[in-house]
Amino acid sequence: MNLRWLLLTSLLLVILACQTILPQSPQATPPGLPAEPPTESSAPPSEASPQGISAVRGFAAVVGHTIEFREKNGTKYAEIQGPESAFWEADRLHIAGSMPAGSQTVPLLYFVFDNGESLVYRDPNGQAFTLSQGESFMGLTGIPARPVIAFSQLEYLPTSLRSKIYAGTAQNISSAAPLLTIDDPESWAIKVILLEAVNDVPTRVWYTRIAYGIGGDIVFEPRKGLWYLDVASGQTFQVLEDEAAPWDLSPDHTRVAYSNTGSGQPGGMALRDLQSGASVAYPLRPASEPRGAGNAHFSPDGRYLAWMEGEGWMMADVPTFHATVRVGDLNGNVLAEFSDIEIGNALPGGKAAWIQPVGWLDTQTLLIQARGQNWEEAAIMKIDLPSKNVAYLAPGVFVALVYP
Repeated sequence: MNLRWLLLTSLLLVILACQTILPQSPQATPPGLPAEPPTESSAPPSEASPQGISAVRGFAAVVGHTIEFREKNGTKYAEIQGPESAFWEADRLHIAGSMPAGSQTVPLLYFVFDNGESLVYRDPNGQAFTLSQGESFMGLTGIPARPVIAFSQLEYLPTSLRSKIYAGTAQNISSAAPLLTIDDPESWAIKVILLEAVNDVPTRVWYTRIAYGIGGDIVFEPRKGLWYLDVASGQTFQVLEDEAAPWDLSPDHTRVAYSNTGSGQPGGMALRDLQSGASVAYPLRPASEPRGAGNAHFSPDGRYLAWMEGEGWMMADVPTFHATVRVGDLNGNVLAEFSDIEIGNALPGGKAAWIQPVGWLDTQTLLIQARGQNWEEAAIMKIDLPSKNVAYLAPGVFVALVYP
């Protein structure tokens, strides 16, 4: 399978859309983000996380159908064989418990293809239970190392695409009613990107809309707007306009990283303060202007942002695509950047066709997903920011950070 074929068949095409919210889902737009007591969040925990997790132990990557658990230095210490019907990605798998030293098991929640799609819970003993079935599931996210999740389910209607948002625990999600139902006649689908909870009870579900349909030579998933659903009241609050494509929220949820799509073309990376509404933009590389920026991730302390920019075309007769990973501070300053050539030099094969940030091991160490010309040639790399050293960590597709 080559890179061009995969992108043609699996990526999404931007299309104009509008949204209809059903009567049971009142919407409001606040002047600023309402304050709320500290909560658990599906964002990576910081040093003083509510779950009592003090630091990341390592990461999980998928090789074939096997989930490999690795320490920060890349050493494998456990593995779980997954079903062939599962297509493992970071937004289709949630590690629902901690994996302390010496353990070889951990509970999982994930989507599988089986007469449609299903949400499955795999308990620590390896026994699997189907929790829900439907036409299509999207955007599985949850509280790190807890069995608390949120996701959307899609349903094709004669004249629109219906999205339903669900949130709950592995124990009650199968009987949960949808928290929000949205019909869109132009097939924009709802995708959950972050969950907040208190004592395993969901309190806020953050979501965006994505173009759902035909693939093409698309670098970044087409997104527009950012909302959160207040679970207690059922109200939705729009915090980013439709012209903004959100990518990540800071650990304290006071800032959002987004790219501006108001011109109809992908734009550069920017930050919005959700309390004041003030924004700061990072200068886009001139070569990146036609393709834009995306796939951003805040560092665990919220001081830095890493993102990807693209240039060239993947589906040209002679592919010209290149990617660059950049790191900036909160003031719009670009502190470092790493080309696919530079990162590819540290790969066993010596060349990368795709690179993107996928998370942080700590406040100074950035994880990179790299792929070769053959899309299945995947590897996890790390960048040490102080030294700017790039190093190979492990084979596979990144799916999650792992906590002790």
